[in-house]
Order: sequence, then C-alpha cells, then structure tokens
Amino acid sequence: MSIRIALDNPPEFYTNLDYISGRIILGLHRPEIIGNVVVKLEGESRTALTQPATGDRDEYHRPRAPGAGGFGSGFRTMDGAKQLMLQHVKATLPPSLTGFPQEAEILYYIKVTIQRPGFFRENWRYQVGFKFLPVEPPRPPRTSQEAFARRPFTFRPRALTHQRRSLFGGKSSTASPLEDPNQIPPSIEMSARIPFPSIVTCNEPLPLRLIARKLAPTMTRDQQVYLTALEIVLVGYTLVRVHHLENTERTSWVILSAPQVSPPIALFDNPHDIVDAEFEVPPTLWKDRRLPNTIAPSFRTCNIARRYEIEIKLTLSWGQPLPASNPFSSHKQTNAPATAAAATTTQAQRPNAIADPLYPPQLGTAGAVMFGDAPPSYDEAMADSLAGPAARPAYSGVTAENAPSTMPPEKS
Repeated sequence: MSIRIALDNPPEFYTNLDYISGRIILGLHRPEIIGNVVVKLEGESRTALTQPATGDRDEYHRPRAPGAGGFGSGFRTMDGAKQLMLQHVKATLPPSLTGFPQEAEILYYIKVTIQRPGFFRENWRYQVGFKFLPVEPPRPPRTSQEAFARRPFTFRPRALTHQRRSLFGGKSSTASPLEDPNQIPPSIEMSARIPFPSIVTCNEPLPLRLIARKLAPTMTRDQQVYLTALEIVLVGYTLVRVHHLENTERTSWVILSAPQVSPPIALFDNPHDIVDAEFEVPPTLWKDRRLPNTIAPSFRTCNIARRYEIEIKLTLSWGQPLPASNPFSSHKQTNAPATAAAATTTQAQRPNAIADPLYPPQLGTAGAVMFGDAPPSYDEAMADSLAGPAARPAYSGVTAENAPSTMPPEKS
C-alpha cells in the first residue's frame, strides 16, 4: 500500500488568496474496504525553552483549516486542558518559519487520513508540507510623513599637536590654523528617515534618507565635516514564548558595509551655511542594495512574534579624513511584511532587467499583471467570489518545508 498527494501546479509558496487542489493517489496490492478519506490543511506553531532547575517547557499551537470550512480563526492545541491556559491571537496566519532548531518553528502541511472500518485495522495517514506566506492588507494612501531617528554630535576642540625649539633654547608651542583652540568645533545632527508607516519589503531597496543639519556656525572650510564610513543593517527580533518563559533571538542582515567611503562625502558644500541648514547625503551608496529575499514578514501569533529595526552606523571626520573618527548609530523600528508589500507596492527594478522565472515581476513593473483597483483586504480575499491568486513576491524564506521537525519530542 502507498499514498501520494499530487498537487495541481503548486507554486513556490501559497498565500491566503490561493486555492489548493490536487489528488490523493492510493497504490493498493489487494482489495481494501475504505470508510472515508479525510483531507486537512493544518499548521503548527511550536516553541520550546529550557527553564533552569525546573526542566524543559514546551508549547504547541495548531491552526487548523479543514477543507470543508476554510481557514479557522485562532489556534488550537492537541490537549484540551492546556488550551484553556494559553493566550490566543486572532489574526492572519503567520508565515512559515524555520531557522531556530530546538526552539521555534512554524510549519504548514496537507494531511490525508484513510479511515478503515473494523477492529484492529489502523487508519492510513500521509502528509506533505508546503510554504505559506500571508498577503499584506492594502496599505493606507502614501503621504509625505516620515519616521526618523536622530542624534546630535559635537566634535571636541583640538589640542596643540607639535612643538618647536626657540632661538633661546626653550620650547614654545604653536598651532596651525586647523588647531586653533579658539575655534568653535563643528556641531551637527544626523537623522535617518524612512516613509511612515515604517514598512520595508524583501527584495527591494531601503527607502532611506540620511540628513545632516548644522547646529553651530563655522567660518572656514577647515571646519568641514566628512562622512567617511557607513554601515546599514536590518535587524530582526524573534520573540519566542512558552507559557511565562520568553526569549528573543536577534538576526542581522547587512545591507551595506562601507568601512571607507571613497571619496569621502562632504556634508555641507558651503562652510558659511547658516545654522539649521540641512544637507541630504546622496543615496548612491545604498539605493541599489536590495533587501535579501529570505526576510519573512512581521507577524504576531500566540507564541512567536517577529519585528524589525534598521541599524545605521556612520563615521564622521572633522576636516580631511583622519584615522581616528567619530561613530554615530541609529535604530529605527520598522515592519517587514515580505510578501504583503511586494503584492501591493511597486518594485524598483533596473531598466532592461531580466526577471527570474521563479520570481515573477512585481506590480507596476514591465511584464507584471496590472490591476485597476487596490488588492482586496483579508476578509474580502476569503470571499467565495474572489477569483485568482494575487501577484507573488520574490520571497524564498523556507527551503525545506518537508524536512523533519527540529523541535524536541512532545511531553506526555
């Protein structure tokens, strides 16, 4: 006897706008009596943490979606007594998630049960996994508002750096114009800005602006401030919860690492600019750096949550770039609705770019399917009258949907 699930034209991943269809193929070597064939669409959100001195704890949530009833709301566990003790979140189902062995995973699969009537005749079961990624609800209209993080910085006055011997045998200190202790050191404020609401999308560049603002007057070009190094990192925080235990895992994706900007970028073209004058750093360093396509969307479910921040570190130099410089770092919290955003926003592709056949073009680009109206909301998407799946983003977050679970065995 053998069981096989053959899906009809399976995509790389399914969204909450898709219909799943296929066939259950049985290979029988002799006549069998079969009562029912039950097909279920199920998901598991599992977490496990260790509590010192008291042993392991685990938590197991199962969002269920029977074929006859569509997606269920909320989460269930196998143990009815534990069900009453768990917190539950009624929201869009979370994306498939791996990468935290022995701690957390979210898996989806189709399970088939062949019921065989009669005593001492066990039922036959088979399942196949698939990747799931929710579609983002329509975004609010774009505005000119920006979210920002800023930090002022004032350089320290320079000390005398060299001496010379006088004609009378003594020593006298002199300072070059650059080292005049009466000179006011430059003082500026750096700010990082992204459009509000703070949303970034996998496989798209960061919509980032870096702004320098002058806080003190300067009199000579020797007071010029340069940007000499820049690093941009997207940081993901995954909160894992088991009952009252919590742990946060930090994951980083380096978007740009320029330890030496060449040539250095002068933050103000004219040293005589008035106080509060602003200068925008040209985005040439990061405008073509796309976010990795392995970034899952932000989500929150019963026992796992994911959020993101943008971490920016830059180095400033007073005068011509010196070996010793001054760092500035900024953290900006943001959401990363991977699939969602790609389905509802325009992807900035290079002219004449060749599209990867595994990743169809995004909305608004050449070759993409055009829609006149905004994508449907989650509730609208669930309506029976909706026809066809949404455009798929270039996402590749889970690579082994049929691999064995990495979680520890369940407790009895």
